[in-house]
Amino acid sequence: MNLIARFRHPNVWIPSIFFAIFAVVISVNAVMVYVGAVTWRGVETRSSYASGQVYNERLAQEAQVRALGWTLDATVEDLGAQRAAVAVRFTDGEGYHLTADILRVAFVRPTQEGFDVIKDLSRNGSGVYEGAVELPLPGLWELRIAARRGDDEARASKRLTVEP
Repeated sequence: MNLIARFRHPNVWIPSIFFAIFAVVISVNAVMVYVGAVTWRGVETRSSYASGQVYNERLAQEAQVRALGWTLDATVEDLGAQRAAVAVRFTDGEGYHLTADILRVAFVRPTQEGFDVIKDLSRNGSGVYEGAVELPLPGLWELRIAARRGDDEARASKRLTVEP
């Protein structure tokens, strides 16, 4: 029996098609696993259980700050070349400027790990905290602001885009 006649027999080509389909599926899955492992950007929560445990404490802390009436209002000016000027107004419920023991801003890259920039701002004469920051990459950033006064701490955040 020659090769063509042998291949026409159903006992040969049905298992051949079955194994070919599985070979394609396994190959595609292997490529997807490789691409997923190589392009991982490292965004994850280091200790999600511990973060969940302190969630209620943070909610209580935020309610306490809301009761104080503190607000953090930030303006960010894009200076070009991935530089930004940050100005933060820290005020009480009546709009009066407050003096913070520490006022810190953090530019956090939500899509990539390892590029975060943290800076303490200094207070100018008009009660506004200012500083300039150089960011390593253009694109989407999350500005996180934390002001501490005594035992109380106020936090705020906003998203912004920095042009190249």
